Amino acid sequence: MWNSKDEFRRECEINRRYYFGDQFCEMIPSPDGCGEISERQYLINQGMTPLSINLIRVNNIAVEGMFTGDKMDPLVKSRIREEQKIGELLTIVMKKLYQSQNIYGLCARGYEDFRIRALPAFRVGWGWDEQRKEFDVFAERCDINRMFWDDNIGNSEQYFSKVTTIGYLHDMSKDEVLRNFSHSPEDASKIDNAYAEWRDKYAATYTQQSKKNNDQRYIDFYTPEEFYKCRVIEVWRKETHAVWACHDTGDGTWYTLPGTSEARAEIEAVNAQRQAQLAAAGGDPNDSPIIEYEYRLDTDWVVRYLTPNGYLLRQEIPNFLHGSHPFVIGAFPLVDGQVCSAVQDQRSIQRVINRTFMRDEFMEMNKAKGFKWVNKNILDRTGITSDQIAEKYTSHSAIVALDIKEGEEQRIMGSVDKTGEYNSGPALNKIQFLSEIMDRVSGTPGSLRGERPTSGTPSSLYAQQTQNANNNIADPLEWYYGLINQLDYKLMMLVLQNYDLERYLRIVGDDYRQEIEYIIGSDQRDILCDVALIKSPANGGAHAET
Repeated sequence: MWNSKDEFRRECEINRRYYFGDQFCEMIPSPDGCGEISERQYLINQGMTPLSINLIRVNNIAVEGMFTGDKMDPLVKSRIREEQKIGELLTIVMKKLYQSQNIYGLCARGYEDFRIRALPAFRVGWGWDEQRKEFDVFAERCDINRMFWDDNIGNSEQYFSKVTTIGYLHDMSKDEVLRNFSHSPEDASKIDNAYAEWRDKYAATYTQQSKKNNDQRYIDFYTPEEFYKCRVIEVWRKETHAVWACHDTGDGTWYTLPGTSEARAEIEAVNAQRQAQLAAAGGDPNDSPIIEYEYRLDTDWVVRYLTPNGYLLRQEIPNFLHGSHPFVIGAFPLVDGQVCSAVQDQRSIQRVINRTFMRDEFMEMNKAKGFKWVNKNILDRTGITSDQIAEKYTSHSAIVALDIKEGEEQRIMGSVDKTGEYNSGPALNKIQFLSEIMDRVSGTPGSLRGERPTSGTPSSLYAQQTQNANNNIADPLEWYYGLINQLDYKLMMLVLQNYDLERYLRIVGDDYRQEIEYIIGSDQRDILCDVALIKSPANGGAHAET
């Protein structure tokens, strides 16, 4: 699964470099016929300094600014009128979570990642908050370069809801590994031996990794980026297992037990005990409230933490209320499995602009060059070589002291073919033309970037250009909001699963005590059927925090 994403990670790396200005990173055949070199190195070999006009980031920052400006809050709406106040309660809780965890900023940076890679990823969970010194729901961005998943996503399932395996690579210090996964001195010793065995086996990998070009982002599946850390491989798998689906007719509860003969024997023993107790009391044993059960195959998400050589650090079934793994991930547009980001669409235009700019610079540097002749008599007598003359001639502030005798030919250097003045106008016009194409490709005209309209531009046309730009980015923006809805859903499930009465009261106050007690005392899954998450403008006044 990891290896199958190599090409995707390579494209993502190129997109990231273009976005942040390293736009000569692509490899080209070496002119000397030996392998490949980067475009940057090729230009340097030609005696040029690689220069670029980074229009990609300028245009994308404008779009990201629109997303940040349209600040949205989660709004929980109940479809049942009787539970409307529960929606208000959860809206306040979710808004507080957005503020305390700065999920606004998290979503903004995720949107930037979406523009670069078209495959943003988040992680949600329940953990210790160092700042507030308490356990709370959290959300964080994931490094897509450290993730892997199976191909059970189909050709159009954009939010990976059908994926059955997904994982993440962690780099931890030895202390962090022991703190998280050892519960006894014996555990610590086994973990230490597992990593020692792995280091002995993959010592060559460390040497190879240390020789990697630091200018290239490289993550190996087995080897951590820092040699002194330990690689932990986290794998979530959706697994099928046999269970006994039980219904206790005595109290009406439903639950499952492992589908083993031992569990079945325990159920039968409880039923026999209840029948015997009723018979001893003079009743009919057939009227006793027994446990009804049936065999069934269920699926659960199982998480395992592994060392690179396969030692199992931990295995558990977290049973999240949302019934899935902790990751929120999606790919755009995922047509026939293809992913294409906004930056990837703009790379070719940016490359042509850079080439035009560099070509113009090269012509400016060489406009005074050509075949030259020098007065050999003067050079022979003064001891100055033709190479020294050539070096000084190409310098912008050079002085050559020559002792010229009276009556001697004063002309030192001449040209066989005079080089005409180079006209940079066509190149500048081409760059302007290409910039306009870039605006069309990125969907960011000058009106969207806040630039002043040119003289004579009607205000209605300027407003129409802005509206058209909004239309150009509407589809990917709506897709991204769909991903954020997935994030909000899992956050709300974790709130319902983990918050207690005291935590709710601290956020919403005593006015919602009845609703809080109803949520805590009931099966939260019954509430989910009647509650949906939508977005509302933060300044729209759709709800207020008490």
